[in-house]
Amino acid sequence: MGDAVTVLPSGETSTVKRIEFFEQSLPEAETGQSVILHLTDDVDISRGDLIVSATNPPTLSQNLDGMICWMDSKPLAVGSKYLLQHGTARVRCVVREIPYRLDIETYDQMANPDELKLNDMARVVLKTARPVAFDPYSENRSNGAAILIDETSHVTVGAVMLAGEHKLSASFVNVENTNYSRHKPTMTLKPSTWKAPYVEIRLFFRHKTVVLSKK
Repeated sequence: MGDAVTVLPSGETSTVKRIEFFEQSLPEAETGQSVILHLTDDVDISRGDLIVSATNPPTLSQNLDGMICWMDSKPLAVGSKYLLQHGTARVRCVVREIPYRLDIETYDQMANPDELKLNDMARVVLKTARPVAFDPYSENRSNGAAILIDETSHVTVGAVMLAGEHKLSASFVNVENTNYSRHKPTMTLKPSTWKAPYVEIRLFFRHKTVVLSKK
């Protein structure tokens, strides 16, 4: 209690007055715990908004840089428009750039592809209709993951690992030197079977634990 917080994307600020859990007050809340926050001020908070630390806020931007795994038979091209779902928030977006497609066999970067086909992995730049508050996927997977949804069919067509604001240098996970911990059940992948980040993103969005081993 007493922490200064900010509501994003509105930017309104307040202070935590009380933390309630089953009609009891708590001195603090732990990660993953469902609680009711009482703030000292009346602020407008909508579905999908984030209440974050005022001293350590996430990135807030409309220009998103990330890696995408394309999961639709209809190709993805620059200028295509979709719904971006990040947490419980949905916002319209347009694909501004496809800087490169990643060859999952050799990790070669194929610059400026015309389109992405089913199961392609690529770096993309997205422009959203309103700011999105996110963390790089390499630092906070729950707040750095998103999906693209077809506005007409409402089908999930792409899984996205957000890397940062587009004007900044993208920083992706060094998969060769990182051990991951995800949801259960666990799957261990040896170097001979790695096709990361393709495997990483596909399994993450299927709620699997991924452990990358160099042994």
